[in-house]
Amino acid sequence: MIRYTIRSALAWYRGKLEDFFGNRAAVDALEEMVRRQRIPQTLLFSGPEGVGKATLARRFGALLIGDAVKIERDDLSLEENAALIADREKWPAEKRNDDPLLFASHPDFLTFAPDGPLRQITIQQMRFLKDRATLKPLKGAWRLFLIDQIDRANEQAANSLLKTLEEPPSHLILIMTARNPYDLLPTIRSRAVPFGLSRLTEDEMRAFIRARGLDQPDRRQKLAEGAPGLAVSIDIETYDRRRAAMLALLNAARKNLTRISMLCTSCSRICCASSTASHRSGTMTYESNWKRFGGTFLSSGCGPPWPRSMSWSNWCGATSRSRSRSTRWRWNCAPASSVLSKNKIGSSQPRTFSREGACSGARKS
Repeated sequence: MIRYTIRSALAWYRGKLEDFFGNRAAVDALEEMVRRQRIPQTLLFSGPEGVGKATLARRFGALLIGDAVKIERDDLSLEENAALIADREKWPAEKRNDDPLLFASHPDFLTFAPDGPLRQITIQQMRFLKDRATLKPLKGAWRLFLIDQIDRANEQAANSLLKTLEEPPSHLILIMTARNPYDLLPTIRSRAVPFGLSRLTEDEMRAFIRARGLDQPDRRQKLAEGAPGLAVSIDIETYDRRRAAMLALLNAARKNLTRISMLCTSCSRICCASSTASHRSGTMTYESNWKRFGGTFLSSGCGPPWPRSMSWSNWCGATSRSRSRSTRWRWNCAPASSVLSKNKIGSSQPRTFSREGACSGARKS
């Protein structure tokens, strides 16, 4: 009886799976599993955002248990579902813990989505999943649980889910989606059959946008970058407003770029000249000179001009090499932190500098 039900469902729902755009290898593999009645109990769909991981999971569930209309109501991109998730962010943590987030328009197909301001899969949801996993299906032979974005599960939730994966009930099929499967615990990843979904080609994207009848197809195709989910959900008007605001900000920064460059050069020259006298006296370091003479630049929020991975002295030497050979400074001294520590201990003297050569490194007599 189960064999007849699965085969008839496959024949009835084949058109729905064929309407799934892109990743034909994954779709064909799922159909072959159903045809041979060799369905794994744990599946992992991984891939970039918007390529259809959750959509494929819902359609695979409809292939097994039917009633695709009810299952599609659990689509998280629907306006009412997105509004519910956004409204729950304002709830206190106690209220969310008492009422874990899940969607169950079909009694045998449950969807668990990230919840709360941090958008995480919580341990309360996984405990609820564990309790419901033991219940028999109301219709048919399967119950399907979809955990969307399992890579956003916290450590406690992941450990709680692992207990269900170790001994799943015979009627349960668990489908998980994730952007990067290697963000999951190795014990969870090893217990699931992986399906990697990739971005759609340009021809597939054009066919998808044409089938959906979306406006501004060329712009949506370029902005989506092979992700049909993004092509549907993107708001072109909002994107245009944000883009105009960012361009205005860049134009304003470009006008002040010359002024900032001149200020940076002036501060570096002051610091270079001052650091020589400071090291001769052994009273100041490179960073202290910068804070003293470059306070105006620091107050603008730009921060020191040298990279974090380079010492101040090396940076100063790199910038000074652009000057003429007769007047350039070459700094080959230790970082300021080591110089400061030696000055405190008194184990060595500050190094001397020459205008035409490198730092001599000799101690003062």
